[in-house]
Amino acid sequence: MNIERHFFTTKYNCPNRCQYCFKAFNTYPFPAISYVEVENLNNCIIYPACDTEILCIDKQIPFFEEYISKSKHFNIFSFSTKNKIKESDLSLIAKINNRLKEKNIGEIKISISLSNKHKIHEIEQNSATYEERLSLAEKLRQNGIKTTVIIKPVLPFISIDEYKEIINDFVSVGVYHFVTGNLYFQKNTPFFEKYIKDKGYNVTAKKIHWIKNTPTWQHIDSNSTIQELSEYINSLNGFHYNSDKELLENIYK
Repeated sequence: MNIERHFFTTKYNCPNRCQYCFKAFNTYPFPAISYVEVENLNNCIIYPACDTEILCIDKQIPFFEEYISKSKHFNIFSFSTKNKIKESDLSLIAKINNRLKEKNIGEIKISISLSNKHKIHEIEQNSATYEERLSLAEKLRQNGIKTTVIIKPVLPFISIDEYKEIINDFVSVGVYHFVTGNLYFQKNTPFFEKYIKDKGYNVTAKKIHWIKNTPTWQHIDSNSTIQELSEYINSLNGFHYNSDKELLENIYK
């Protein structure tokens, strides 16, 4: 099964200060989410927002109301977040999700996104704490929302034992689907200067094919770490994927 992906934004200003965030150097403008943009999409993955834009779920109600009233197609709405979600917003997301499923025109999936456990306050400033993200995963599941974990980027200066801790913690609250991915970054940034420069990492340039203008970004391959994590996830009866697309294609095949 090959599902097309379509990326959008709500134009919400991200309050987080993730030091590796590619949005800071991505020059391709994603279109604003609207029913007109998606009305002809069928069996696709729709990304309505960037990581933190699920915080403004209330601003997306007009879009979902129009989609639910008009759409005859099934699409997956894939969100990811590094932030807390208020109880009132959780309830709202669950109601939208239930209405989508009742009409068989879609489903919401939310991934908890993180790159480490012990340096969140340093690398992902202004975002939710590790404990808050773990708690959110449990609450999402309790609200009947398909929940996964994205460990991305896998950082070359974070130990594999720390990543295994993360996997153990989320499995303990019932989350078994994990996506991992390598680090992309831009040189001559504070992140590069502090964490990458002169550290001996094998840095290469790589074209990004999931963005329409196919930019070239700097890249560090952590595939040996990812392979070990994949085997560890499998040993816990979990499921590992190399992308959100691969995850959703397997879940909905």
